[in-house]
Amino acid sequence: MPYQLYINGAWRDGRQGKTIEIEDPATGEFFATSAYGDVEDAIDAMDAAASAFPGWKNKTAYERGALMDKAAALIRERAKEISHVLTRENGKPFSESMTETIGCAMWFEWFAEEGKRVYGRMIPSHFGHKRHWVIQQPVGVVVAVNPWNFPINLMCRKLAGALAAGCTIVSRPASQTPLSSMLLYECLHDAGFPPGVVNLVTGSAAKVTTAMLEHPACRKLTFTGSTATGKQLMQQAGARITKLSLELGGHAPLLVFPDVKLESAVEQTVIGKFRNGGQSCIAPTRIYVKPLLELAKVVPVHSFAHITGGGLTENIPRVLPHGLEVMLSSKTWQQPAVFSWLQKAGSIPEAEMYRTFNCGIGMTVCVAAEHADKALRVLGEHGEKPTVIGEVRRGDGGVVIRK
Repeated sequence: MPYQLYINGAWRDGRQGKTIEIEDPATGEFFATSAYGDVEDAIDAMDAAASAFPGWKNKTAYERGALMDKAAALIRERAKEISHVLTRENGKPFSESMTETIGCAMWFEWFAEEGKRVYGRMIPSHFGHKRHWVIQQPVGVVVAVNPWNFPINLMCRKLAGALAAGCTIVSRPASQTPLSSMLLYECLHDAGFPPGVVNLVTGSAAKVTTAMLEHPACRKLTFTGSTATGKQLMQQAGARITKLSLELGGHAPLLVFPDVKLESAVEQTVIGKFRNGGQSCIAPTRIYVKPLLELAKVVPVHSFAHITGGGLTENIPRVLPHGLEVMLSSKTWQQPAVFSWLQKAGSIPEAEMYRTFNCGIGMTVCVAAEHADKALRVLGEHGEKPTVIGEVRRGDGGVVIRK
């Protein structure tokens, strides 16, 4: 299919005829061309969503759910095709792309059923002849702005919930990864969603998103991305008192305590860190280990056993000779890097402990053999909520956190 915008039930190029080349991160080659929208296209999509809203709102949850189930079935049927394109544009392994694609179908299936359970409630009145009846109503047109690391899973989480509630929606995919979103929208089109209910517009994040947010029909914005961008969107939405749902970036410290099994801690840590090429909002950025120095020695071995290579490459051994050799075939790939500080307790100043280990981006992880309970307190002072493996105990022996 040609990779185009989807507005008011039809595929089309942008009004200005702009296009963008999509790069395969494994090879550095451009492998596809996508339509690239602008402000006029964003306005067209918002107008279409506004016109479609009354009809979609008035459908029953069962009618909306039936279309969502059809879309889910088509996504499952076309999962390999969608996953192949997702891997080409994003770079993640094909198996992870398949998991993400099937997850999209699951979002639609789940919300199709949840839409039937949007219950109201009765509230007693202080007047005996009156009753207060509360019902849930769709807010209206929703704008969904999606990131590139999980381009279709996060998009479908936004889409499915809004559609089940009776809202119409306009999505803007990340410019690096629009193709898988277009294939997914093809499933929605073929499922029979009425024109204008679902719309997809690519384009400049600043120009297109601003045009959508400032459109008089916009009633809600849902965004996944950086904290800095989230702050800007909050300011823009505040001027119009537009509802927001924000999932913003941050840091993910991991604390490991001595009551856990070493093998389990290593397995969970490495999977959590290097999943999706390290590009996950909950991937540990640094690890604090309480007198369990073996973990700081074992994590590098397991990390380097994760080879790098194209996401569509098959038959590559998972365990490399000697455990520490890394296969590199492209300058665009970054091998796993592990920085290990085997320090004695108390040897790192508290302020420096926070700053020093606030790294670990992408395929990099920091391992600090430090008092983890001390790290928990320091991180708490900086407003962070770390993942904890093991138990944190009070001075009287009581358990504060168990995971």
